[in-house]
Amino acid sequence: MDIPEFFLQLKAHYKQELPFVAYRKAKETKIQGRLQSSKDLFTTNEFSESGFIFAPFDSEAPAVLFPIERSESISVEIDLSQLMVELNESFFNHFIEKSADSFAEDKKAHHLRLVSEGISLINSSELKKVVLSRKEMVETA
Repeated sequence: MDIPEFFLQLKAHYKQELPFVAYRKAKETKIQGRLQSSKDLFTTNEFSESGFIFAPFDSEAPAVLFPIERSESISVEIDLSQLMVELNESFFNHFIEKSADSFAEDKKAHHLRLVSEGISLINSSELKKVVLSRKEMVETA
């Protein structure tokens, strides 16, 4: 699959108001996507299902699930060096400096502060969306 086809599939899902997610893992050149086949909202509290999960900070709240059996996986390779040239370098420098300054902060407080700063950057620039994430390893049975 090439880059235009990948984004055309995302756009088609968006126009049909079907759930989808697109992401790139750190230090990888592949953008991956999950395209759900229905408008249903799937959730989980048990994490026994297979699929893509959006988990909230509140462990009592349900997590949004894109089940493997109800979604299609798509992916495309990108040239990260070209992408980085096209992006606003000052945006990334801002977050790198702030992350170094708050290394000792509690993880949740740090994340919430970065979200607040991301909102401020959206309001003061051409950015429309910023996605901040964290990695957590969880052992499964």
